[in-house]
Amino acid sequence: MSNDTYIYNEENTTSDAGDCWEVSIEGVIPRLSPDNQELIEQLERELWYVVAQDANGELHLCGQEDAWMIFTTSKTSGQSAASRNGTTFVFACTQDSPTIFITDFYVE
Repeated sequence: MSNDTYIYNEENTTSDAGDCWEVSIEGVIPRLSPDNQELIEQLERELWYVVAQDANGELHLCGQEDAWMIFTTSKTSGQSAASRNGTTFVFACTQDSPTIFITDFYVE
């Protein structure tokens, strides 16, 4: 995905139960396609930890053992310029501490 198709958000809120952090990663998977469907179905049926990069290039480990990220989608296809032909998605969770900054991360 290009960097302009996703958003990283982490919002701290306080309630009677204490502090919590609402974490979400939103994006667009371009073009509705049967090629993506199997992967999307797997993502929708599992719980996840997510490594997300924010707009500053910093990496965050999102999700906790008792607060996994949940993947949800919305599929649209349209004619207007504002309609992206694809699947919008959100990974989201509410965790009891902020996300963890990752400084040494290597993917093979």
